[in-house]
Amino acid sequence: MKAISNKKQYAIVFIMTAVALIVYLLCYKFRLSQPIVLQEDKPIDNFIRAVALEGGAQSGMLAVCEYNVQNIIIFMLIKICGNVWAGINIYYILTFFMISISMYYFLSKLEIPAAVSAGLSVLASFVPFHVDRGEGQMMTSNFFLAPLFLSMFYDLVYCKKADMYYKKYVCLACIAPFIDIRISIMAIILFVVFLIQNIKSDFVKYNIVYLALLLSFSVFVGIISDTLKASDMELANEEGMRILDIVMPMRYHIVGFLSNRRLEYDVLLSAHGESGLNSLGVMFSLGFACMMFSLFFEWNRDRRVTWMGMIGMIVILVSGIRGIGSVIEYFGINVTYWSRMAVFITVCSVAVTGIAIGNVYRHIGNKYGKITETLCGIIVYVLFAAEFMEFILRQNM
Repeated sequence: MKAISNKKQYAIVFIMTAVALIVYLLCYKFRLSQPIVLQEDKPIDNFIRAVALEGGAQSGMLAVCEYNVQNIIIFMLIKICGNVWAGINIYYILTFFMISISMYYFLSKLEIPAAVSAGLSVLASFVPFHVDRGEGQMMTSNFFLAPLFLSMFYDLVYCKKADMYYKKYVCLACIAPFIDIRISIMAIILFVVFLIQNIKSDFVKYNIVYLALLLSFSVFVGIISDTLKASDMELANEEGMRILDIVMPMRYHIVGFLSNRRLEYDVLLSAHGESGLNSLGVMFSLGFACMMFSLFFEWNRDRRVTWMGMIGMIVILVSGIRGIGSVIEYFGINVTYWSRMAVFITVCSVAVTGIAIGNVYRHIGNKYGKITETLCGIIVYVLFAAEFMEFILRQNM
């Protein structure tokens, strides 16, 4: 693929994200200088609370950034804008583009058709957790790291391009812990599993460097910040991930029947936690099911799907409520918000959906010609539009 063509594709993804974002912001009557989702029943990020509720972006607030690149950028935007909410909201807007661009980077590595990859990348940035992050869930804006880590694993582990060092992945290993220590810890766990699987090959010799860098900087950030601390053990358990949150509809779904199913379940079982904000939506839930089916029944028509199913299962075992991740607590490392690790499953589910749609798209184009392929593309984007509306529209909007 030529560089100029590649740049055009990223430009298209950027424009599509901008259009979708404008539609979303208009639906919710967004105002740049007002809070987005500042609700009493939602936690507020420590840094957001400090700058927004306790005195604004004073010079002393730089220390509250907790060695987090995201917080430093928000702090700088607040200083530039001269308004707390404007700075926070500008960063919030930028995160949609960060997620869609990084998602497209991963999907393009899987050789999914550009037209399909572009639409799925935009949708990925509007998955409910992303939409509802606001001030209280701004930490989830770092979800763009997951596609980057999966791109790294795809190149180094799946494709075994381990005969040289890649500067982009060295930089990712060094910088990621300063962006999101939790996602970095999950990446370390995945990397360790991959190393054990390939212990007898040259894979270990070349890739131990990436793991060492990622581990070293994660330990450094964990020590100097308050992100990981022993007093968070109970919260770490409560904030584990639930599979049901992924496959069930979100609360207040635009379709009454689906909304009632979620609410009835939560009331009946006194469920608490994320209330479906990890929901993949109907289309990506099918991708998740396909991924798990491929893993458990050794459906090897496409090994990439099985490989991503394995990644999803590792994340489920580690991040699930009372999962294997609880063992880490014996070492005094209590990772709160394990539920956020569902982002790895989200990215893999989107990718599997893209592989399936891409295969159909290519087959129709090769067999029936350009006109039929174009018609198929229109149908695909109608499907994408329906999924987009499912994400952004709620009964209590």
